[in-house]
Amino acid sequence: MNQFRITDYVENVVANRTDHDRLLQKIGEVSERRNISVTDLVSPRQAYYARKNPEIPHTMEAKERMMAGSGFHDIFGKLMSNKEYLEQYVEREAIAGRIDIYEDIPIELKTTTLLGTIENIQIEKPEYFEQLGMYCAIIEKNKGIVIVKITDSTPGSSQYFLKAYDVTFDNLDDILNDMKIRRNQLQDALDGDDPSSLPKCKWNCDTCQYNMICDYNDAPTEIEFTIAKLAGVTENPTLASEVLEKLRTYEKRKQSSSIRQNDLITPRKTYFKAISEIEPSSDNQNTEPLEWMTRWGKVRGIEQAIFRRTSKKPGESANIPFPEDYELTGYIHTWNGEPAIFNLSKLTNIVELKDMKRLFSWQIESLAIQCALLGRTRGKLFVSYDKLQGDLAKMRAYDIYFKDIEKIKLEYVSRINQLKRAIENNELSELPYCPTWMCTRCEYNGTCLKPSGALKPFKKG
Repeated sequence: MNQFRITDYVENVVANRTDHDRLLQKIGEVSERRNISVTDLVSPRQAYYARKNPEIPHTMEAKERMMAGSGFHDIFGKLMSNKEYLEQYVEREAIAGRIDIYEDIPIELKTTTLLGTIENIQIEKPEYFEQLGMYCAIIEKNKGIVIVKITDSTPGSSQYFLKAYDVTFDNLDDILNDMKIRRNQLQDALDGDDPSSLPKCKWNCDTCQYNMICDYNDAPTEIEFTIAKLAGVTENPTLASEVLEKLRTYEKRKQSSSIRQNDLITPRKTYFKAISEIEPSSDNQNTEPLEWMTRWGKVRGIEQAIFRRTSKKPGESANIPFPEDYELTGYIHTWNGEPAIFNLSKLTNIVELKDMKRLFSWQIESLAIQCALLGRTRGKLFVSYDKLQGDLAKMRAYDIYFKDIEKIKLEYVSRINQLKRAIENNELSELPYCPTWMCTRCEYNGTCLKPSGALKPFKKG
């Protein structure tokens, strides 16, 4: 069997500084603020400067932390609840907010990085309960739940923890009155261009992007989390275990009968997954769901920031389905009408252009499929080097040019049909091999090396 190699069809790789600069600009764009929000009332001084100085950007590291949190929320929420209960907008007394999950009672998901784990959540993270208490007052519910994903930042540690807490508030009227006082204080400061009456934030002022213009040392007081002090907090380890188990079993779902783009890159693995009675799962995903959710949450958050549609440049980015003729499930991100893929790289150095085909082969093959099926000869690869610091170093944008696009299209359309026949006939002999670098860690490597015949699923150990 002659193995098709997509690298033979890559004509050129070019670093695109224009796209790079626009990516940084788009990631840093702040949506227009209207109503005073619950988040504003947790840190009113920072909210004041954010509204008055939208041109002051976050650092790239801070942006990525926020985007990672947003992406994690998105993945977690979709695993734990139905879409109609996620990110519920609520409002009362001109104070607005979005509850992470709100079906019967509000559920807030929080992510944090700590040295070790939490000993007393109410003392160490009072802002979590401050925010939940305000949501409870807005919707007039006296019970809620806080779920916290903790990353242990101890040097040499890569542990993750999940904690769940049942929370009660018996003083909703008092909480609402406190909220109105804070709202009025912040609104007066905004109207009068004078933040001097606003309390100092709890956070480390030295790392705040507004520290050069904020007279935080002259603040009358430090913010007191009075609402958090009203909370009755009880840890619920049973709920935490149930949530973790739900996350673990998510990756064991039965393989869908529809074909996705990645299936064309790993056709044999797709075949084995489709016909095997044993559901494969990587050790990483099966034993530590919080680890893969953390990484993919970061990817999802950055993708959402890059590919979201904006009124300023409405045609810049979009998500379009694969053409119906090819029966592929999923969507293609586009950037100015051309297929675009984002990659969060673990590499510690920026890759030279001559090495791009080798070190980003998976991403380039994915891009080739999209370009071929849309009839494009150029695609966009956006890379964030996760371990590097600084805006210019961390993010890179590349143009990938392909030749013989019709031959590429013919190859992958053929793979779609080959996969269908292989699964229907329980025969893999005509399927191309997956990329060589994947084989040693594939769950099915023991079986795949056999020429054909009845499947004997490969068992680890």
